[in-house]
Amino acid sequence: MSRYRRHKDASHPTVVAAFKAQGCSVLVIDCSAADAWDLEVGLLGKDHPVEVKPTLVKGRSIATTLPRPSQAKFFASWRGAPVQVVRTVDDVVKLCQLWRLEASNADRAAQLLKRELDAVLEKVNQS
Repeated sequence: MSRYRRHKDASHPTVVAAFKAQGCSVLVIDCSAADAWDLEVGLLGKDHPVEVKPTLVKGRSIATTLPRPSQAKFFASWRGAPVQVVRTVDDVVKLCQLWRLEASNADRAAQLLKRELDAVLEKVNQS
């Protein structure tokens, strides 16, 4: 268990609202696992773990608002989808665009694979 107490970063409500404005479902993770991510975001049939970090903390730069070492270790060991870190509404918009592009590419790849499989099956059936 981490020694850090779970708390919501100041940008948390804005980030949640931005995901919802992008058409996402958002589950706020509110548990005692201090190293867990903040949100589970659903878009286009996929779930995405998301960590919300502030852009500035007590005057420090963004570089100092990275996930804590214990969080980074937990995120790296996670066997599901990679944990994404967002800080701003712009991050949310770009991340949703990326997820949509990935889904679109996966759909195209599946369509091509189906066409190739159909062609192979047609040849087999003709033999």
